[in-house]
Order: sequence, then C-alpha cells, then structure tokens
Amino acid sequence: MANNCENILEVRGKATGLKSFKLKAKGENTALSIKRLHNMPESVDEYCWLAHNFDVGADIEAELDDSDDKYLAYWFFTADVPPLIWLQKLSAEYPELRFTLEYLFDDVDDFVLRGKAEARLGKISDRSKRTTLSQV
Repeated sequence: MANNCENILEVRGKATGLKSFKLKAKGENTALSIKRLHNMPESVDEYCWLAHNFDVGADIEAELDDSDDKYLAYWFFTADVPPLIWLQKLSAEYPELRFTLEYLFDDVDDFVLRGKAEARLGKISDRSKRTTLSQV
C-alpha cells in the first residue's frame, strides 16, 4: 500500500505570470496537472514518463485552495514522497515565479517527515525534519 504525502504548493509572482501558469496547469479534472504543465507526449506510458522525469507515479489531482493577483495555493497528495524533483524542474521552466512546497509524509512505520522546500530558477532549498509519531 502506498503512503500518502500531503502537499501545499504556493506559487508567487506577478499577476500576468500567475494567470498564465494557472491556465496552463489546469487539467481535465484537476487544478494542477504535471502532464499539462510539461506537455506529456501522447505516445508514452504515463506512469513511466512521470516516474522517469519527475519521480512521481501519477499525475497530481489538486484543488486550488487559495489565490489572489500575486499568489496561488494548491493542495494535493502524492504517493510515497514529496514531488521535489518536479518542483525543481517546474521552477526552471517558470523563472518568473517562486515556488514553495510544504509537505507532510506520515509513514506506516511510525515516523513523520515534515518539510518545506523553496524553488526558484531551477534551484531548490529543502528543509525537512523526521520525527516519530509519538513526538508529534
């Protein structure tokens, strides 16, 4: 059984950049789609393409949790790990925007991983803390 990692992605920038990102990110049934943002080719296996390029096994099903003219916030789950490789690549492809990902991974083996990663211009800074469930 896969363990879920809860994620909140904040995107900040100028209104024109955010509007463009929001329109490009919107998938068929989701407010944020890796496949749409990165133009997944039709002729490839979705799982293999996502795993190979972004270290995730499925596209994101996200809700747009909050927004204004300088800020977007998406809430979603990923399986097993926070999508840090994707976050780094996303920041390289959208240099006019700043990305912050807060995540919480609750493992069945009695540990919790909390973190906050910031990405800009293809560079990422990740601060995480691993604790046991009894320490939370």
